[in-house]
Amino acid sequence: MSERNAEDSDSARKFLEAFDRWSESMPFGHYSPFRTYSNDSTHCFLDADGEPVHRDSDSPDAEAIWRIGRDAYRLLGIKSQDDFRQRHDEFREMVVAWRKIIAELIEDGRGIDQHGDPLTPGSVDLSQREASEILSIAWQFIEDAKKIGFEIGYPLKGEQLAFACLHEVDNVLLGMDFDGQDAVASTVAAVNALADAQAFFNGSDGFREVRRKMAYDAAIARHRKDPKQAEKKFVFECYQAWRGSPERYKSKAAFARDMLDKVEHLESQKKIEDWVRKWDARPPTGTLPAE
Repeated sequence: MSERNAEDSDSARKFLEAFDRWSESMPFGHYSPFRTYSNDSTHCFLDADGEPVHRDSDSPDAEAIWRIGRDAYRLLGIKSQDDFRQRHDEFREMVVAWRKIIAELIEDGRGIDQHGDPLTPGSVDLSQREASEILSIAWQFIEDAKKIGFEIGYPLKGEQLAFACLHEVDNVLLGMDFDGQDAVASTVAAVNALADAQAFFNGSDGFREVRRKMAYDAAIARHRKDPKQAEKKFVFECYQAWRGSPERYKSKAAFARDMLDKVEHLESQKKIEDWVRKWDARPPTGTLPAE
């Protein structure tokens, strides 16, 4: 092989490796489940490159969250990175399908809330529901349909709930990047999703029935988190894009002002600037311009 061909081959290999890391971690913004849990000797969150996620890995809270994700990951019995990617893609497709099915069932008046009252299209904003909530609603609808002899063609599997748990862990890590309070609701959701997944893998009809009722009540009764939460997530994603292209904004103040123009519920420019300072204090993966 010529030197030129060898260089081209090496470049192609590196590109494919980088693409694999990107495609595996892309749906998870704050850690890589496969890298984190595929090696039993590691007891901290890892990114797609296998590097530790920079937060206090020795804190009891971080350890507890790590264990929740680990237990969900073990339920999946992942054999390889390709296995993880393929099955996670199937999970995402199923969640999209369930959003559509639930919307249609509600439109047809076939959905009820935990009090037995009919759900209306305006009462459940599916676009703002996490996968764990969507699957909890789906679980109830499947059981309700069985009672009247109607079969819904999309099955609900324990592994779907396990993947939902891994996503809630990602949401916990996002909450930790803010003031910590936003992590609480996601932690509860992660615990519930893990319990729901275990109910499926457990094989006990009684246990599964109890979890189904609890999961549905939590999904329907749980008011959407403070709308500022979704906007914080949006701001953080914009911040990450800024780190990759520093020329977008000349200062933290300019960034904060633009964010306020793009969101509805956040009102404090100083708060956004404080977030930026906090995110900057972490070991950098990019460079932000100084003010």
